[in-house]
Amino acid sequence: MKWLWAPWRMAYISSGGPKECIFCTKGASSNEKEDLVLFKGKKCFILMNLYPYNPGHLMVAPYRHVGNLTELDVDERNELMELIVKSIAILQKVMNP
Repeated sequence: MKWLWAPWRMAYISSGGPKECIFCTKGASSNEKEDLVLFKGKKCFILMNLYPYNPGHLMVAPYRHVGNLTELDVDERNELMELIVKSIAILQKVMNP
C-alpha cells in the first residue's frame, strides 16, 4: 500500500492544525463527551481519535506535557501502561478482532 486514503481527515488537514497541544487541551477538558475523553485517571487519560485511521483507535496520554516517555515519573508510567492494557481488553471484548 503506497497511500492511506482517509478523506474524513480533510477538515483537520485544511485547518492548519491545532495551535496548542491537543493532549494538554483534552486532558484539561470539562466536557469529556464533546472532547471524546473516555476516562480520566489521576495521571493519565483515555481519548478517542477525532480522525481515526482504523476502527477502535484510542489514545492514552499523560496530563503532564513531556516530550519523551522517559520524562514521565514512575506513577505516570505505571498508570499509562495500566490504561493501555485496560483499553486493549475493552477493545478486544467490544470489537472481537
